[in-house]
Amino acid sequence: MAVRKVFSAGERMKVEFRAEFFNAFNHPNFAQPDNVIDDGAGAASVITSTASAMRQIEFGLRLSF
Repeated sequence: MAVRKVFSAGERMKVEFRAEFFNAFNHPNFAQPDNVIDDGAGAASVITSTASAMRQIEFGLRLSF
């Protein structure tokens, strides 16, 4: 998801502000379950991590002339 706004900074210059959201709603994307049965009792088919990071936001500023 991204949001952008362009501002005029004079007659020939423009400033663009941008915000990009990765995993904006912060839903967990779980990794694959453990597929090794030799890890001990109850360790097979257990999900122990997520596949992607939590919510990330990236800001950018661009000057065009």
